[in-house]
Amino acid sequence: AENFSQKNPLYKPILKKYSNKKIHLIGIRFFAPLYDKGITETEHLIPLSIALELCMQQAYITNIILDEKKDAWKSRGTIKDLIIEKDLTLMLMRELIETASITEKEIVFFAKIIFSILDKITLGFISEENIKYQRKIFDTDYETNYKKRNTLLNRVYDYSLLLGYYFINGENLIEKYNRYVKIPFSYAGQIINDLSDFSSLYDKNVKVYQDNFSDIKNKIVTYPMYRLHTQGENISIYFEKNLDSDIFAKLYAMIKSHHVVNDVIVIAKKSYEENINFLKKNLHLDEESLSAKTFRLLLDNKYYKSF
Repeated sequence: AENFSQKNPLYKPILKKYSNKKIHLIGIRFFAPLYDKGITETEHLIPLSIALELCMQQAYITNIILDEKKDAWKSRGTIKDLIIEKDLTLMLMRELIETASITEKEIVFFAKIIFSILDKITLGFISEENIKYQRKIFDTDYETNYKKRNTLLNRVYDYSLLLGYYFINGENLIEKYNRYVKIPFSYAGQIINDLSDFSSLYDKNVKVYQDNFSDIKNKIVTYPMYRLHTQGENISIYFEKNLDSDIFAKLYAMIKSHHVVNDVIVIAKKSYEENINFLKKNLHLDEESLSAKTFRLLLDNKYYKSF
């Protein structure tokens, strides 16, 4: 990252944000299968892992604009800077891919997948319209729409591990993963993330920011609110009020009393089992492998204990 900053100062602010993040889960997942298979010569692949991480960094920019975060909308100049940052991030990603010491075939394949991930993130933000609160939202197939939004926004977490495996033997397992795993890591992980927004915990190692009210303020019905609805709570009032700490405390208490965390854990455990079975069958890796361990946050997550 520092080398690219020195070569092109335009990228310095972007790479500084990347470097400031203490845990790079996407990068860990990318290198995990290589580590598991005993491949140690991986330095030439570092630019690719950075490019994958930048998928979500760019998504965060879109998110703070759409969520109308105060820091993003405090001036016209701030919005202008964010738009330029998004474009520069794309330029940097392309340069990282093109300068990686891999074959032309590998460049073409990797670029195809990473830009399909960016397409999915855009479609994910668009699909949020389908889970925004309105009177007939639960007359439609809410759970299907919610799963679609989660998966589209977070496919990079699924594909990063599979892309790492690709550089072992050239085998593309992405389509097989899409068919076999019905509860992907991307879906279950986002449910946990949505639950965590109702918690007072904030892990700066893995979350760029936390805004407990952003989804409700933007009328997005996430899984915890949906579960309150299925338990007979009138959630509509929370999408119509000015939110404050008292309302947040009430929502937290309701989510805790209805044991919503238990429902989340059931989904997360099923996701873990499906993903581990996929690893065993297709990557020939067991539960003690580093690749498998990257799924364990589905089983043992600090946010579970706060509810």
